[in-house]
Amino acid sequence: MVMVQIRHVPDELHRELRARAAREGRSLSEFLLAELVRIGSRPTLDQLADRIRARDVAPPRADQPVVELIEAERDARDAHLTADR
Repeated sequence: MVMVQIRHVPDELHRELRARAAREGRSLSEFLLAELVRIGSRPTLDQLADRIRARDVAPPRADQPVVELIEAERDARDAHLTADR
């Protein structure tokens, strides 16, 4: 594993991060590593935009009732969640 060092962390931020780590019963290093893992696992805005563009969904029609749009989105979401299992 590599070591990461961050310089010039404001004192107030350092205190807050140490307090958060302490509330979770972790060292500051453990807390920050968990936060970095969480951040690194989320898609970037570019990745999200690519996913949206890749969807095979026609844009909504102006005359289509909102209820139908919501139902279609929920059905697509449920199908996606079911496929991941």
